[in-house]
Amino acid sequence: MVAEHSPEDEARKQFATLVAKQLKELGETDIKYYPRTFSLKHGKDGMLNLHNFYREAEGLGEEELKAFAQKIARQMTGKKEYPAEFEEARSHLLPKVWPFVSLYETKLKTIIKGEEPFHLPTVPLGPHLRLGVVYDLPETMQSVNEDQLEKWGVTFDEALEIAIANLEKVPPIVSKIGDGLCCWMVGDSYDSSRFVSEKLTKYTGLEGRTIAMVPSRGSCFLCDDDDELSQKIMVDLAEQELDGERPLFAIPLIKKGGEWIEWDCPAENENLSDFYYLRVRSMITIYHQMHMVLQAYFKTNFENPVISPMEALSAERNLLCFCLWPDVDSDCVVLPICEKVMFNTPLGVVSADWNIVLEVMRDSIGGAGVYPPHVKVSRYPTQDEFAKIGNDGLLAKYVKF
Repeated sequence: MVAEHSPEDEARKQFATLVAKQLKELGETDIKYYPRTFSLKHGKDGMLNLHNFYREAEGLGEEELKAFAQKIARQMTGKKEYPAEFEEARSHLLPKVWPFVSLYETKLKTIIKGEEPFHLPTVPLGPHLRLGVVYDLPETMQSVNEDQLEKWGVTFDEALEIAIANLEKVPPIVSKIGDGLCCWMVGDSYDSSRFVSEKLTKYTGLEGRTIAMVPSRGSCFLCDDDDELSQKIMVDLAEQELDGERPLFAIPLIKKGGEWIEWDCPAENENLSDFYYLRVRSMITIYHQMHMVLQAYFKTNFENPVISPMEALSAERNLLCFCLWPDVDSDCVVLPICEKVMFNTPLGVVSADWNIVLEVMRDSIGGAGVYPPHVKVSRYPTQDEFAKIGNDGLLAKYVKF
């Protein structure tokens, strides 16, 4: 945890002040900095999350940083009106990959405020990514929502088809790493979207069942599902992307029955543990991002909700995620779905595999109806149930109360 008034706090504040100054010069009013969430409120409803921009600005010189802040401000205050006629917008539509967690977070925050959430039409790219349509101009990019599609008189499917066709008109630049790993190198903010086009994927020369991974907003890696050497390189590069600018999720996808789904790495694949590590790391990021929002969301329906956070133990490249099932007086106890469940009992810390706990406590566990997946538990285990659950002793070595 960053200490209060640390150099990092000051650096963040300076960055926020610089962006706020540029917003003010473009006519924005009511600008307020929120250090806890590292965000800027601007105008009546605008809220700018600075985390990813701050990471992207790392290493920039003074003049470059000022220009970058100006670019952010222009994006936030750019043209807000769509063209009245669809034909004017047609050539500016492009497909954009979004992290579902960000869309869902925005939706819940709107509900928490008691407002009606707007609907942004998308199609799933596995469980954690979504493909939408944006109206793209040199200085601004706007998501195309359902209301705007209705005004234009087109369906989302029609708009997405046009957007992909527009992307296909951009000359593709494919980089090949080794014999079988490919990535897009156009550098136009849409490299992470190109894998959805079968026409563009043909430029990679891959001939087998292709898996795709989108570890950041500006990257996408592709290789065949039986090419373990290329998959090893994919894993290494994806991990670098997770540590870089604007990370997404290093979870591989494969197309099946016309839909992109999460790819299950075969048990005999030599990269199984590496894919597992990247998946757990990605899921921990999602759970942590949503924890406080879910806490506020459940408070709109329950008097005293307790949302247990996902925790993780790390030893080199081994990650173990777990959660505490608390023994509390609450009308709503919600747990993230983890590998291990931990209990703090009078006899000490007890832990067991999730599947074992689920089997023993099945009658008191139900879906929570939120993303990422959580369960709602109705009561704490009895002593007889603890006897059936057992104790693997794993977490007692590391967790103390």
